[in-house]
Amino acid sequence: MKRILRFLKENSLFLYEYISKPRAVGAVVPSSSTLARRMSSCIDFSKDNLVILEYGPGTGPFTREISKRLKPGDTFILIEQNIKFVNILNQKFKNNPSIKVYHDDVENVQSILHGELCEHVDYIVSGIPFSSIPKASADSILLETAGIMSESSLFIAFQYSTFKLSAFKRCFTIIKKRFVLKNIPSAYIICMKSKLNID
Repeated sequence: MKRILRFLKENSLFLYEYISKPRAVGAVVPSSSTLARRMSSCIDFSKDNLVILEYGPGTGPFTREISKRLKPGDTFILIEQNIKFVNILNQKFKNNPSIKVYHDDVENVQSILHGELCEHVDYIVSGIPFSSIPKASADSILLETAGIMSESSLFIAFQYSTFKLSAFKRCFTIIKKRFVLKNIPSAYIICMKSKLNID
């Protein structure tokens, strides 16, 4: 019963935040468990000392799926602008020492990594609705993201359309695109490598 009540509360909050800030939240309900599983399947959890970033985790459907497979020594950094979602994330994952929650803008990702003493990033998982945020912000985030990646890093984003593919291609090489029907709305998972060749 507690899980059902928490589910209803979180979905109601998500809908309210969408109505209040549709360009920032981007969807009326959190991502489905199917989408979360398929996003996390792009990550190789066998690597030691993984550093994973998540942009815009919301109420944490991707976070929950990824957290199940974290190992001691892994670092999982969440960056969320919405303070209500930050409070939910802090409560949900307070007992997992690998997870760090930041109430911040993803454009500050380099300073966050510096503060965490992270010298590399393995995976970046994004729930940002790039199609609905201002172009200048989207371009800045994509450039910052490409800049923190090495040749082995992977940027995994989901989008509700392929509208932003041309913007992605300016900074990244798209290595995989997958359509997920079981989500509201249906979504694309796009896996990318940086074109900036940092290593």
